[in-house]
Amino acid sequence: MKSKGLIAVAGPLLAALLASAAVALRARTIAPGGDESIVQAIPDDAFYYLVLAKHFAASGTWTFDGVHPATGFHVLWAYLLAAFYRVWPEATLLRAFVFGSAVASFCHGVAAFTVASRLSRVVPSLAALTATILVFCVGNIPATGAFCMETPLLLLAAALTCASLISDAPVTRASAALLLVLGAVGSFCRTDYVVLPAAFAIAQALLVRPRSWRAMMSTRGAICLEGAWVGLMLLAVHTYTISGAIVQSSASTKMRWSSILGHDLQPALYALGRVLDTKLTPRPVTTGIVLAGVCACLAFWLARKDRRRMQLAIAGALSGVAYLLVYAHNSAAMQPWYATSFAVPLLMLLAVVLASVPRGSSIVFLAAIALAGTSQLTRQDHALWPHQRAPMLGGQVLGQAQFPERTGAWNAGVLSYFSGGRIVNLDGLVNDTVLEYARRNELLAYIAREHIERIADFGVMIDDRMARRLGGYDSPMADDCIAKVGQLDKKYELRWIDSEYGIYDVNLECLKAALDATALSSTK
Repeated sequence: MKSKGLIAVAGPLLAALLASAAVALRARTIAPGGDESIVQAIPDDAFYYLVLAKHFAASGTWTFDGVHPATGFHVLWAYLLAAFYRVWPEATLLRAFVFGSAVASFCHGVAAFTVASRLSRVVPSLAALTATILVFCVGNIPATGAFCMETPLLLLAAALTCASLISDAPVTRASAALLLVLGAVGSFCRTDYVVLPAAFAIAQALLVRPRSWRAMMSTRGAICLEGAWVGLMLLAVHTYTISGAIVQSSASTKMRWSSILGHDLQPALYALGRVLDTKLTPRPVTTGIVLAGVCACLAFWLARKDRRRMQLAIAGALSGVAYLLVYAHNSAAMQPWYATSFAVPLLMLLAVVLASVPRGSSIVFLAAIALAGTSQLTRQDHALWPHQRAPMLGGQVLGQAQFPERTGAWNAGVLSYFSGGRIVNLDGLVNDTVLEYARRNELLAYIAREHIERIADFGVMIDDRMARRLGGYDSPMADDCIAKVGQLDKKYELRWIDSEYGIYDVNLECLKAALDATALSSTK
């Protein structure tokens, strides 16, 4: 009994320490390499955030290039970064990376403590602790924490949601207000957060007794879901005040890409598999997917006689399936950090499964500790984006030369950060004025209208037919009026999709003449 009491008290603290240390360890291995190491270890999207936050801190306007409005960001992380740059306007990339990693380490630690302590009220403490360590310390979740993205905030919001919604305490006015706030803040962390409270709301509606409409709408899950919807409505207002639209341009752009390429479940399954990807098996992602599926099936069977565990099984499985379906419709833009959305749902399923092995729970716990340590200490894949050194060099060249011409790019994050934050984003993720042109296959008309005389990007963005179709510039004019004039480096590791990074000149006179000829022929 004493050992169980010790685990109940010390277990959550151990989970918090390990989860926080896993993120800090990864950041510690990246930071000493300076800008070049950081550029290879965090995604181009992270630099979108940094440039947006710098502009907002300086001018109070959400813009990526200093001119056009941008809404392609998750607001809580963006405003935190803006506050950071408000305090340290001249902060280096290293300082921004350390700030992001510190926030992530804190969020992961608090999230792990929260779920490990609250789940122990539903399953044995050792099962809750083991499940938490497996999810937070074994797979790719620590890596996502060091990406300087919004996902640590989402992870913390999901953990707090799980802890708040599994409680059997009566719902008071105060607790209802807190649940509403939690739901709204969760949506501010990431818009697809709404999936988790929705899954809990359905699970609790199915299990509530006596079942009535009023009882189903008064559950903790339903109240938190209402808060999440309020948060989404506030986000729509926020987007409207920036760009005049209620849907973020980035979301519309990604949906358009997926509709052209075809919605695909495979990238979403890959993200799910990354949660338990140990890198210790021949096919680690496949192993993670299989483990997640087995856990879901076992959880339903093992929880059939326990209402509270069945709630975890239903909510975990429903939210996991819902995220798969949501991301299948965003398959063209799936990214490694999307795995974070599956973390808490999978953790709930694991906790239910591990609760059924009380005799071997100590062995499983020790195995989880060993697996976590081995997995994290043997990971050497910090440079996930080595090709991003090319746009870093490109940004430095453009910044030092102080070219007067306007420059555009599709992969614009790193380039813009190192060139002074004036690059015009051409894919619409952080430029809300592009989308309508791309939809009409008239991006070249946009380039002419904005007097963009230079493009810096990988050759695939100019030469590949599908890239042109996705971007809305599938026209012979691209061949006739855009010419490569410079190449930064021929090193193989700087190539992306087997193409080199180059500087391209846009002949605006050629482009305008071709556009006029096209307009004239269409009127005849």
